[in-house]
Amino acid sequence: MKKYFFVIVSCLFLASPNVYADTFAWVGVLSQVTEYDQDDFPGKAGYSIMFAQAFVSVNPPTDTVTLDSTPTGNGTSIPWNADYGSFLQSFSSPPIGSAWQTTYTFHSGATTGTLNLSACTIRELSIPQATISNGGKTISWAPVPNADSYRLDWYNIDPNTGLPVGGPLAKTGYLTDTSYTMINPPPSGTTLAVRINAFEECSATNELLNMSSLYKIDEVTDTPIPTLSEWGMIFLALIMAGSAIVVLRRRRTTSGLA
Repeated sequence: MKKYFFVIVSCLFLASPNVYADTFAWVGVLSQVTEYDQDDFPGKAGYSIMFAQAFVSVNPPTDTVTLDSTPTGNGTSIPWNADYGSFLQSFSSPPIGSAWQTTYTFHSGATTGTLNLSACTIRELSIPQATISNGGKTISWAPVPNADSYRLDWYNIDPNTGLPVGGPLAKTGYLTDTSYTMINPPPSGTTLAVRINAFEECSATNELLNMSSLYKIDEVTDTPIPTLSEWGMIFLALIMAGSAIVVLRRRRTTSGLA
């Protein structure tokens, strides 16, 4: 479920089959807080929003989707987003918090998908505080309270705006450690934007629910230098020692000392 889109977070409720309407494959909501490192992206404002999202059985859909809930009101229309292949709506009001802990009912024709988050805590996760070292190859961050996992995404930077652009060029899996070193770093001189994400799951639904992100500039300033293992060093030392003995014996022979 996570593979579709990283803001897909909550529990799945399937609607009863109905041949006259698009049935729901998945419905969910997510809180998302995003900031930009001000040293790397000066003046770029962050944002705090909620998402409601619904995947249906037909792409493109034949029906529209509406949402009933306490925060958003009844009959809220969720627009179709062709880029993500789903109905997707963001909300900036009311603020993320207890007002969002409620039951959501999605409608598609005569079918419904119900999502109960009353046992979950919807909140703003703290932004990961990250540093980049080791020539741009190691990203480390302080643990985020309530976060269960982390993920890193790398993006191209738009030369006109200086901001991340397009989809991720590379991403890690979900991590529990708070540091990551690139296994196959790009060539020296490569500059990308890296997004450090923190995720919190709701134990009642066992799905991602809250997310926070920080964008930073990641410039790779050097490439890995091949190194020898301990055994390799031993063999190299033996070869050098053997070569030295051969050279000395030849010198002794030519000088008449052998």
